Amino acid sequence: MSLNTRNLSDSEEIDRFEEAITIFNAGDIDPDRFTAIRLQQGVYGQRQQGVNMLRIKVPGDA
Repeated sequence: MSLNTRNLSDSEEIDRFEEAITIFNAGDIDPDRFTAIRLQQGVYGQRQQGVNMLRIKVPGDA
């Protein structure tokens, strides 16, 4: 299987998440709704204030 590893990002997905962050920071998204959005993107809050875990998607060869 051949895999193009030069561009594995989804620019539209990144743009949507960046927009959601901007809207949340402006106070226009309910915190519970933003939690759902960030969890879908793999951003998990931790018990320590200001600390997050980020899951990433990496293609693999099974």
